[in-house]
Amino acid sequence: MTREIRPAPPNETRKCVICERPFHCRPNEWAHIFRQRRTCGRECGHLLAARTRTYLRTKRCAQCGKAFKPREASNKYCSLQCYWESKQGSQGHIPDGSRVTLTCIQCDTLFSTTRYNAKHGRRFCSRTCYYSYMSNAGDPNHIARNTTNAFYLSKAWTQTKRRIRRRDNYTCQRCKRKLTRTSKGLRVHHIQARSVFVKARDSLDAQADIDANLITLCTPCHGKVHSGLPLTE
Repeated sequence: MTREIRPAPPNETRKCVICERPFHCRPNEWAHIFRQRRTCGRECGHLLAARTRTYLRTKRCAQCGKAFKPREASNKYCSLQCYWESKQGSQGHIPDGSRVTLTCIQCDTLFSTTRYNAKHGRRFCSRTCYYSYMSNAGDPNHIARNTTNAFYLSKAWTQTKRRIRRRDNYTCQRCKRKLTRTSKGLRVHHIQARSVFVKARDSLDAQADIDANLITLCTPCHGKVHSGLPLTE
Protein backbone atom coordinates (compact mmCIF):
# COMPACT_ATOMS: atom_id res chain seq x y z
CA MET A 1 0.00 0.00 0.00
CA THR A 2 1.50 3.27 -1.11
CA ARG A 3 0.99 6.41 0.88
CA GLU A 4 -0.36 9.39 -0.97
CA ILE A 5 1.77 12.49 -0.63
CA ARG A 6 -0.33 15.61 -0.59
CA PRO A 7 1.19 18.87 -1.76
CA ALA A 8 1.66 21.61 0.84
CA PRO A 9 -0.94 24.37 0.74
CA PRO A 10 0.28 27.59 -0.83
CA ASN A 11 1.38 30.57 1.22
CA GLU A 12 -1.17 33.21 1.96
CA THR A 13 -0.57 36.87 1.18
CA ARG A 14 -1.74 39.28 3.85
CA LYS A 15 -1.53 42.98 4.58
CA CYS A 16 0.14 44.29 7.74
CA VAL A 17 -2.32 46.07 10.03
CA ILE A 18 0.33 48.65 11.01
CA CYS A 19 2.27 49.61 7.88
CA GLU A 20 -0.16 48.04 5.36
CA ARG A 21 2.64 46.31 3.48
CA PRO A 22 1.90 42.88 1.99
CA PHE A 23 3.68 39.87 3.43
CA HIS A 24 3.56 36.11 2.95
CA CYS A 25 2.18 33.94 5.73
CA ARG A 26 2.84 30.21 5.91
CA PRO A 27 -0.14 27.90 6.54
CA ASN A 28 1.05 26.89 10.03
CA GLU A 29 0.91 30.55 11.07
CA TRP A 30 -2.75 31.13 10.22
CA ALA A 31 -4.27 27.66 10.74
CA HIS A 32 -5.15 28.33 14.40
CA ILE A 33 -7.04 31.41 15.51
CA PHE A 34 -4.55 32.20 18.32
CA ARG A 35 -1.58 31.98 15.93
CA GLN A 36 -2.87 34.28 13.26
CA ARG A 37 -0.16 36.61 12.06
CA ARG A 38 -1.27 40.19 11.59
CA THR A 39 1.99 42.08 11.20
CA CYS A 40 4.90 41.86 8.77
CA GLY A 41 7.67 41.83 11.37
CA ARG A 42 8.73 42.24 14.99
CA GLU A 43 8.70 46.06 15.01
CA CYS A 44 5.12 46.24 13.78
CA GLY A 45 4.21 43.49 16.22
CA HIS A 46 5.48 45.58 19.15
CA LEU A 47 3.51 48.60 17.92
CA LEU A 48 0.35 46.52 17.62
CA ALA A 49 0.82 45.15 21.14
CA ALA A 50 1.29 48.67 22.52
CA ARG A 51 -1.92 49.86 20.84
CA THR A 52 -4.04 46.95 21.99
CA ARG A 53 -2.57 46.73 25.53
CA THR A 54 -5.14 47.26 28.25
CA TYR A 55 -4.36 49.23 31.42
CA LEU A 56 -6.07 49.56 34.77
CA ARG A 57 -6.94 52.72 36.67
CA THR A 58 -4.08 55.21 37.20
CA LYS A 59 -2.21 54.85 40.51
CA ARG A 60 0.86 56.27 42.25
CA CYS A 61 4.25 54.56 42.24
CA ALA A 62 5.15 53.32 45.72
CA GLN A 63 8.79 54.43 45.26
CA CYS A 64 8.88 57.72 43.36
CA GLY A 65 5.22 58.79 43.58
CA LYS A 66 4.84 59.16 39.82
CA ALA A 67 1.41 58.46 38.32
CA PHE A 68 1.29 55.46 35.99
CA LYS A 69 -1.21 53.00 34.52
CA PRO A 70 -0.56 49.44 35.74
CA ARG A 71 -1.22 46.41 33.58
CA GLU A 72 -2.05 44.29 36.62
CA ALA A 73 -3.67 45.16 39.92
CA SER A 74 -0.61 43.91 41.85
CA ASN A 75 1.82 46.36 40.16
CA LYS A 76 3.08 48.92 42.69
CA TYR A 77 6.02 50.47 40.80
CA CYS A 78 6.12 52.43 37.56
CA SER A 79 9.36 50.82 36.34
CA LEU A 80 11.88 48.12 37.09
CA GLN A 81 14.32 50.74 38.38
CA CYS A 82 11.87 51.86 41.07
CA TYR A 83 11.32 48.23 42.04
CA TRP A 84 15.03 47.61 42.67
CA GLU A 85 15.43 50.92 44.48
CA SER A 86 12.66 49.93 46.85
CA LYS A 87 14.35 46.57 47.49
CA GLN A 88 17.83 47.99 48.07
CA GLY A 89 16.92 51.13 49.98
CA SER A 90 14.03 49.94 52.11
CA GLN A 91 15.89 50.32 55.42
CA GLY A 92 16.35 53.77 56.87
CA HIS A 93 20.07 53.47 57.64
CA ILE A 94 20.90 52.63 54.00
CA PRO A 95 21.02 55.84 51.91
CA ASP A 96 20.56 56.05 48.15
CA GLY A 97 23.54 55.32 45.94
CA SER A 98 25.50 52.40 44.57
CA ARG A 99 27.70 52.15 47.73
CA VAL A 100 27.28 53.18 51.33
CA THR A 101 29.61 53.97 54.21
CA LEU A 102 29.17 52.07 57.47
CA THR A 103 30.98 51.92 60.79
CA CYS A 104 32.70 48.72 61.88
CA ILE A 105 31.31 47.60 65.24
CA GLN A 106 34.70 46.16 66.25
CA CYS A 107 37.25 48.88 65.45
CA ASP A 108 34.85 51.84 64.86
CA THR A 109 36.42 52.66 61.49
CA LEU A 110 34.46 53.73 58.42
CA PHE A 111 34.34 51.33 55.47
CA SER A 112 32.59 51.29 52.11
CA THR A 113 30.34 48.45 50.96
CA THR A 114 27.48 47.80 48.55
CA ARG A 115 23.87 48.45 49.47
CA TYR A 116 23.15 44.75 49.12
CA ASN A 117 25.74 43.79 51.76
CA ALA A 118 24.60 46.57 54.06
CA LYS A 119 20.99 45.48 53.80
CA HIS A 120 21.89 41.86 54.57
CA GLY A 121 23.75 42.69 57.74
CA ARG A 122 27.42 43.41 57.05
CA ARG A 123 28.87 44.99 60.20
CA PHE A 124 32.65 44.49 59.95
CA CYS A 125 35.28 46.16 57.79
CA SER A 126 37.42 43.03 57.45
CA ARG A 127 37.62 39.35 58.36
CA THR A 128 40.12 40.16 61.11
CA CYS A 129 37.58 42.34 62.91
CA TYR A 130 34.96 39.63 62.50
CA TYR A 131 37.20 37.01 64.14
CA SER A 132 38.16 39.40 66.93
CA TYR A 133 34.52 40.22 67.62
CA MET A 134 33.38 36.60 67.61
CA SER A 135 36.18 35.51 69.98
CA ASN A 136 35.73 38.38 72.41
CA ALA A 137 34.58 36.93 75.73
CA GLY A 138 33.13 40.26 76.86
CA ASP A 139 30.48 40.25 74.14
CA PRO A 140 27.24 38.31 74.82
CA ASN A 141 27.18 37.04 71.21
CA HIS A 142 30.72 35.68 71.23
CA ILE A 143 31.70 32.17 70.23
CA ALA A 144 32.83 30.15 73.26
CA ARG A 145 36.56 30.63 73.51
CA ASN A 146 38.04 27.14 73.41
CA THR A 147 40.78 25.52 71.38
CA THR A 148 38.51 24.14 68.66
CA ASN A 149 36.32 27.15 67.80
CA ALA A 150 38.95 29.85 68.17
CA PHE A 151 41.46 27.96 66.03
CA TYR A 152 39.04 27.00 63.25
CA LEU A 153 38.00 30.65 62.92
CA SER A 154 41.55 31.86 62.45
CA LYS A 155 42.95 33.10 59.16
CA ALA A 156 45.96 30.80 59.46
CA TRP A 157 43.73 27.71 59.47
CA THR A 158 41.83 28.98 56.44
CA GLN A 159 45.07 29.31 54.49
CA THR A 160 46.20 25.88 55.67
CA LYS A 161 42.98 24.26 54.45
CA ARG A 162 43.39 25.80 51.02
CA ARG A 163 46.96 24.52 50.78
CA ILE A 164 46.02 20.96 51.82
CA ARG A 165 43.11 20.77 49.39
CA ARG A 166 45.36 21.98 46.58
CA ARG A 167 47.98 19.42 47.57
CA ASP A 168 45.45 16.56 47.41
CA ASN A 169 44.07 17.86 44.07
CA TYR A 170 40.62 18.44 45.64
CA THR A 171 40.13 14.67 45.93
CA CYS A 172 38.89 12.71 48.93
CA GLN A 173 41.75 10.50 50.08
CA ARG A 174 39.35 7.82 51.36
CA CYS A 175 36.84 7.25 48.55
CA LYS A 176 38.87 9.01 45.80
CA ARG A 177 35.96 11.27 44.93
CA LYS A 178 37.06 14.29 42.86
CA LEU A 179 35.43 17.64 43.59
CA THR A 180 35.99 21.18 42.36
CA ARG A 181 37.97 23.95 44.01
CA THR A 182 34.84 25.91 44.94
CA SER A 183 32.95 22.89 46.27
CA LYS A 184 31.76 22.99 49.89
CA GLY A 185 31.92 19.21 50.25
CA LEU A 186 35.61 18.96 51.16
CA ARG A 187 36.95 18.81 54.72
CA VAL A 188 40.52 18.94 56.02
CA HIS A 189 40.88 16.28 58.71
CA HIS A 190 43.50 15.82 61.44
CA ILE A 191 44.75 12.23 61.24
CA GLN A 192 45.81 12.46 64.87
CA ALA A 193 43.21 14.50 66.73
CA ARG A 194 44.23 18.01 67.69
CA SER A 195 42.99 17.50 71.23
CA VAL A 196 45.83 15.01 71.80
CA PHE A 197 48.40 17.79 71.56
CA VAL A 198 48.37 19.69 74.83
CA LYS A 199 50.22 22.71 73.49
CA ALA A 200 47.80 23.20 70.57
CA ARG A 201 45.91 26.40 71.31
CA ASP A 202 44.38 29.15 69.19
CA SER A 203 47.20 29.29 66.65
CA LEU A 204 48.97 26.83 64.38
CA ASP A 205 50.87 24.15 66.25
CA ALA A 206 54.23 22.85 65.04
CA GLN A 207 53.18 19.21 65.59
CA ALA A 208 49.38 19.09 65.32
CA ASP A 209 48.96 21.19 62.16
CA ILE A 210 51.80 19.91 59.99
CA ASP A 211 50.99 18.73 56.48
CA ALA A 212 51.72 15.10 57.35
CA ASN A 213 48.93 15.14 59.95
CA LEU A 214 46.34 16.69 57.60
CA ILE A 215 44.31 14.94 54.94
CA THR A 216 41.46 15.92 52.60
CA LEU A 217 38.14 14.09 53.02
CA CYS A 218 34.68 14.57 51.58
CA THR A 219 31.83 15.31 53.97
CA PRO A 220 30.41 11.72 54.11
CA CYS A 221 33.85 10.18 54.67
CA HIS A 222 34.69 12.81 57.27
CA GLY A 223 31.63 11.82 59.27
CA LYS A 224 32.46 8.13 58.92
CA VAL A 225 36.01 8.64 60.16
CA HIS A 226 34.79 10.56 63.20
CA SER A 227 32.31 7.78 63.91
CA GLY A 228 35.14 5.25 64.18
CA LEU A 229 35.67 3.86 60.68
CA PRO A 230 39.25 3.64 59.32
CA LEU A 231 40.72 6.10 56.86
CA THR A 232 40.97 3.40 54.16
CA GLU A 233 37.90 1.68 52.80
